[in-house]
Amino acid sequence: MISAPLLMRWVFSCLLLCCILPWCRSADVNGECNPHFHNPEAVERTVVKAKELLGRFPTEVALKDRLAVMVLFSRGFGLQSGAGSNRLNFLNCALKQFLSRVAKATPVDIYIWVLEGESPTQPIEVPDWLNATSFPRVNVIPIPRETWRVPCGLMHDSKWNLRKHFAVDYYLMGRWRLTFSLDFAKAMGYEYHMQFDDDAVALSDVPFNIVEKMRTESHSMAVTSDWIRENQHVILGLPELSSFWLRMNKFQPVGDLYDHCSPKSIDGLTTQGWDAGYHPGFWLITKVSWWFSEQPQSY
Repeated sequence: MISAPLLMRWVFSCLLLCCILPWCRSADVNGECNPHFHNPEAVERTVVKAKELLGRFPTEVALKDRLAVMVLFSRGFGLQSGAGSNRLNFLNCALKQFLSRVAKATPVDIYIWVLEGESPTQPIEVPDWLNATSFPRVNVIPIPRETWRVPCGLMHDSKWNLRKHFAVDYYLMGRWRLTFSLDFAKAMGYEYHMQFDDDAVALSDVPFNIVEKMRTESHSMAVTSDWIRENQHVILGLPELSSFWLRMNKFQPVGDLYDHCSPKSIDGLTTQGWDAGYHPGFWLITKVSWWFSEQPQSY
């Protein structure tokens, strides 16, 4: 069982701090919307595409024994100068370090997610350096457009809390990672899903098989040891929602959640009482079956 503190920090990091804002492509807030919380047709269509891509890299290792690594690069490879060029350099470095430091011991399938064109048949432009020879098991795959939209029924975005502090795509990024990305991993048959930022760099070797270690030691989630704090106005309401869920479900947190609250009890789990510390989501692994179990879905 995962602790409530870690789950809360993970959801928060997905929703707010997992991606650099300017690198997400714009979505029409008040135009087309997404009428579904989940998009099974988009998942099914993407699974077909993914299996075609994986056919380039034959292996006897089953999908459930491979780590699905998701790199959200929604804006794509079109920017070749200035900040865009830097982002491509970051991605190149992140992939090289990951393959040399992590993938030697852990079987992986890496997916770079890029928003598809106006037509689903429009090919994605991929830089020459990102090829199957230099980057084996790295797959560039389109984000279905219907999954990258604001949900229907929301109030006008001008009324969203903290709207002036973040782009709409920041919200979409968090929602996409909490829904479509994990839906896709489940449909494919992966047991472990990794959220990995395009500018995250592995600085040391991971000499063990991550999938085997998490399975053997019954871990449902793994995060980087980095620990940061958010501004109070950004976390407004999150502790209260978590406190409500804990009380309604009579759930006793495992871990150090209350050590970060004042007072050190559920009464301190408020916007003012919680210290707003959490693990950022640039390196985060989730057991897929656990994520779709009752408690995480309820939360």
